Amino acid sequence: MRNKNKKNIGFSLIEILITVLVIIIFAGIGLANYNNFILDQKLKDEAKKLISVLELAKKEASSATASVACDINNKIYKGYQVIVDNNGYRLYRCCASCDDKLSDYSFLFGIKLKSDPSTILFRPLSSGITISGGNPIVLMNELNHSINILINIAGTIEETFNW
Repeated sequence: MRNKNKKNIGFSLIEILITVLVIIIFAGIGLANYNNFILDQKLKDEAKKLISVLELAKKEASSATASVACDINNKIYKGYQVIVDNNGYRLYRCCASCDDKLSDYSFLFGIKLKSDPSTILFRPLSSGITISGGNPIVLMNELNHSINILINIAGTIEETFNW
């Protein structure tokens, strides 16, 4: 017979197992959400980087310094071009032809182009923009979340999130 005056001190094995199980479940849910957050942040970072390249091309197209580089070589200055395809995007200065590559960017792992490849030519001194291919440019991550980057004819660049 047990001594009824003795108090039970401590936890039973069942109580400890249930507590550990609850902690593991919450940790698993938190880790999955954290991974999704990281994938969405990579997508946002890639979109910001592409937008900054587009803004740079737009700004440089209207600057006088860009045309000087073409004038030195006796070529006609046409502006700046950004080409976006499945591998990434590239920035070109266009003197007579668009073969002066300034920068080359690859998409981060897990980011892909969902829209058709695009070629955007920012012409000098408010001469407008020529866009061929996919507009908006749609970037997508592994969760099928996407960001649309829309370039209108006036050169305004807008982004919208789809998730």
